[in-house]
Amino acid sequence: MAVENSLLDALSGALPIDHTFNIYHVLTSPSACQPIFAAPPNSPPTLTTCESHFLAISLPSGEKLEDELLVFALEILIYTSDDLVTIFVAKADSTGFLKLLDLPANSGSLARDTSTAFLAYLVHRKKGDRRIVLSLFARSQNQYLFPGSIENTDKHVLDDRKLIKWWCRTIDPILREYEGEVKHGEIQPHNSSVTASAYLVVPGSDHHETKIFFPQSAKDDPFDRPRWTAGHPLYRLADDPTNPPRCLVPRFPDDPKARFLDALDEEIPDIEDGNGRWRSVKSLEQFWEMMSYRQECSAGRLVGFLWVVFTSNESQKHKISSTASSIKREVPHPEPALPISTKSQAPAEIGDKDAYNVLNEPPTMGIDRSQILPPSSPLLGPTEPGPSTSDNGCQQYSPSLAHGGSTSATETLTTSEIPTPVPLPPSTEDLSPSVSLLLDTSQYRILINRLLELDFAGTPDAGKSTSEWLSFARSLVKVPSWGATVTGTRFPNQSSATLSGTAAQPTILPTGFLRKRKQDPEANSAASKEDGMGQSVNVLSTGLVRKKVKNAS
Repeated sequence: MAVENSLLDALSGALPIDHTFNIYHVLTSPSACQPIFAAPPNSPPTLTTCESHFLAISLPSGEKLEDELLVFALEILIYTSDDLVTIFVAKADSTGFLKLLDLPANSGSLARDTSTAFLAYLVHRKKGDRRIVLSLFARSQNQYLFPGSIENTDKHVLDDRKLIKWWCRTIDPILREYEGEVKHGEIQPHNSSVTASAYLVVPGSDHHETKIFFPQSAKDDPFDRPRWTAGHPLYRLADDPTNPPRCLVPRFPDDPKARFLDALDEEIPDIEDGNGRWRSVKSLEQFWEMMSYRQECSAGRLVGFLWVVFTSNESQKHKISSTASSIKREVPHPEPALPISTKSQAPAEIGDKDAYNVLNEPPTMGIDRSQILPPSSPLLGPTEPGPSTSDNGCQQYSPSLAHGGSTSATETLTTSEIPTPVPLPPSTEDLSPSVSLLLDTSQYRILINRLLELDFAGTPDAGKSTSEWLSFARSLVKVPSWGATVTGTRFPNQSSATLSGTAAQPTILPTGFLRKRKQDPEANSAASKEDGMGQSVNVLSTGLVRKKVKNAS
């Protein structure tokens, strides 16, 4: 799978051949957000920015359909700090209407193929002097983005085990696009500037049980250099692995482990001035062991935490230089004017209309970004956020809600505490002026909230909801049109010989591999005698017949 330079080209190669789809892409510019890693005691928070990408795919109206129907959507949050880019898969959902195309059984999975293509495109776009980690957690739910879609009989909802395997197969092609990591002391090949490794943790499963979820390609990896690891990469992602465990585990929206982190933080009486260590959990290994007793990871439920770490020589050098500069740099840590709450609220029910509050809402932006991107223009870089005043007069911004609509931590900070956006290199992606819609975070939240208020149960309601949501997006930014039509170019699943142009031939074993079973000579002689005598009836002799003796009464 080659990573395409264009988003539309990448998606076209993932869609079934000769079938037409409508593509809609929404994104926001990077803006200041809460760091995903907790700061060590007596240390300033890591300066972090966040941007969001929302991809929607629909079936256009035509001969088979009276109305356009959304069939799949995917939401990605990208967190960027000084030396790390985290691409987090927030939500993925389908409506079940893809069955209307009557695709052959060997046409593959549109949801998996488009997810792979879109994630590979984002990884390719973010390659640079920072390390990249693709992160997600697999947890089965009836519906994430399309309310009422569970009522569609053609929607196939995977259970926990199948969903974990599904995501492993989804990200494996991205992993295989890059070389495996070299051992310590070995020389990195010149033709592979980026290496990649995958990790999987399923709380409650040991190493052998975790390897069951690996894709089939993992069995072909060298024993001494596996591409998939039953474990986590959190130590290698941390700036300082000796920091308290609470500083090594990232916190994402609606993250099961983030809620456990909030519960453990209640054990620390003074997070700012103390040692930052929990009383009950002493290490990351113990943290993952205790995760298996949480409600979301027990009682027959499973949650898979996946990572793919992309490392280059440039990112390693950048990490060393940034770590050295952070040691020399002294940043004042002012006392907060108001108490900071890091507790997460309870998860909301799927389909709660008021539960979704999108993407790390920063202060109101100083400029209006509600526009269609001009041709070949890079993404707008981060700007200084303007003040957003709350009821108490302090500036505030709240992290996003994702994956099922539960709220995450909300912190109230003074003006001096708001981190400035991290300077990002200008993007070089060539976004189509019709398919990509650039919004600010408030407009993005309104648009996603509107999607969660609609009904996708049944074809008539889903067609009406699709039309209403697309019209709402156009009216929100005051543009006449939005979206692009793409025809798929992906052939059905075939063998490598067929794809290379040669007809697949049946496999014929040589004669030497066919072995006849040895026959018993005595049985053969007996059989030959019977053949000469013809079939005979076996009659028991009189002496072998015994009558039951009756007891005299």
